[in-house]
Amino acid sequence: MKPITRKEYYLAKAAGTYTGPTPPPVLREDYYLATLSGDYSGNCPAPVTRIERYMSAAAGLTSYVPYPVTRIEMYWYAIAKGTGYVPEPVTREEHFLYEIITAGPKYIDKIAEGSLILLTDSAEAPLTALTVYGHSTQDGTPSPDNPVPIVSAGDNGEINVSVSDGGTQSQTLTLSTPGGLPGIPVTSDGNYTDESGQQWVCDEIDLARGKLIKRVGKTVVDGANIKFEADSAGSFRNLPRYSSPGIKYDASIQSTYFPFTVFHENKPYEFIWTSPNLMSSYFSTVNELNQFCTEMNDMGQPVTLYYTLDTPIETDLPAEEIAAYKALHTYTPNTTVSNDAEAWMEVGYKATP
Repeated sequence: MKPITRKEYYLAKAAGTYTGPTPPPVLREDYYLATLSGDYSGNCPAPVTRIERYMSAAAGLTSYVPYPVTRIEMYWYAIAKGTGYVPEPVTREEHFLYEIITAGPKYIDKIAEGSLILLTDSAEAPLTALTVYGHSTQDGTPSPDNPVPIVSAGDNGEINVSVSDGGTQSQTLTLSTPGGLPGIPVTSDGNYTDESGQQWVCDEIDLARGKLIKRVGKTVVDGANIKFEADSAGSFRNLPRYSSPGIKYDASIQSTYFPFTVFHENKPYEFIWTSPNLMSSYFSTVNELNQFCTEMNDMGQPVTLYYTLDTPIETDLPAEEIAAYKALHTYTPNTTVSNDAEAWMEVGYKATP
């Protein structure tokens, strides 16, 4: 069936029965239909009406759809969800919608991850997801005699994500990261696993959900307000309960002055040294350790500890960052996704079958 109206051109393009140009979107529904047809990758209005919710979900922009009531809603439900009963088509619009349903998926949804992501099967379509994971590194093994700074992704206050075709076309998304986007190595229960198999607990920016999820806490031991105490046996040195509320039970610690393998938390809301012999090689009493912390803090080189939060903290991302994310799209057939902080990423995209 040859398309006549604006809507029919979009629907025929989405069904693959028409390959020519479609009109630029003007009406609210046009934006969803143009995205569905693959001819538009910009911002779309938030869906308001029931039919807009179906169209938005069918275009991969949102996920929620109400249960269908009318005949036309049954068609749109089947397109958006990939399943569902549809009656035999009667009207012209129903025939075009039926062609989309019977044509099957035009693209395959895929996920790729890494700090540099090369997509060789991408379609020109909006991203379906983008999450940026932080991490913290140290150039060497720290000790009281040899402190090693902890460097986190986005320490300079921002991370710039680039999406390009590997040639002249590119797009950039700037993410604000005040305080950086830290991540610490753990033996289990991480939210990211790197290429070597090492698990990490990382702060993450989930653009699809519009959330910053903080999973890593930070404490500065100044030897006065926050200081170490000896346990009842006098051998272990630890921070007192609630000095850093929210510490996850049995979680490794990353420190500027001590290896994370000898220091962890094994009581609720307490840091515990697991290798007192190593500590006693540097400090004979807990008072000496606290004096050391005070001196380092006064010199501007504080004893800093990064730890896993018992409960992640979620905050909303700025509206401008979400809008910029929604404008990103992949290219056909190759797309490169990178960032300037060597942060890990997870990208959802539409691939060609």
